Amino acid sequence: MTARHWTQTDLKELYLLSLPARLLLAGLAAAGILAAAYFFLFSGQLEQLTRQQAAEKTLKNEFVRKSQTAARLPQLQTELQTLRTEMEQPARRMPSENDVPALIRELYQAAETFGLQVESIRPQTPASSGGLSKRPFQMVLIGTFPDTNRFLHRIGKLSYFTALESVSIHAGDSTGRLKTSVVIVTYTAK
Repeated sequence: MTARHWTQTDLKELYLLSLPARLLLAGLAAAGILAAAYFFLFSGQLEQLTRQQAAEKTLKNEFVRKSQTAARLPQLQTELQTLRTEMEQPARRMPSENDVPALIRELYQAAETFGLQVESIRPQTPASSGGLSKRPFQMVLIGTFPDTNRFLHRIGKLSYFTALESVSIHAGDSTGRLKTSVVIVTYTAK
């Protein structure tokens, strides 16, 4: 082979090239084959590896989040128990239908404790809503303003759940005693 430029070389004459040129061409061919094999064989695996790395990152983040939640588990259990206890207390203070006479006695005794005269205690018509029944009681009391005020403050502290719905104060007799009409409400479970 004469000194021609390598681009003018015919493929049928490659064996005539010098040894370094043949080795260079063989290396380039091998590199091309390896690159093509790498692309076809490993590109799918690289994509799969990328997806698995993303899934691993997601799982690690979820693990960290759940680990933090698990570390707070004793505190959350304590809070849950506290909430359950707080929810049970109002339910225990809510009278049943059988407790209504005891509630009326307690209202009467509380009024007398503060020196009030109970003119009447009349249960009103209950009103139902959901699983509860609203039970109003109308009380008419006679006594001084300070005694009546102390009684009204005591209403929410009875052993059963009670609340004031309305208060109406009227002038009383010449002794300074007032006539007070009070509507007290409690709720009973159906």
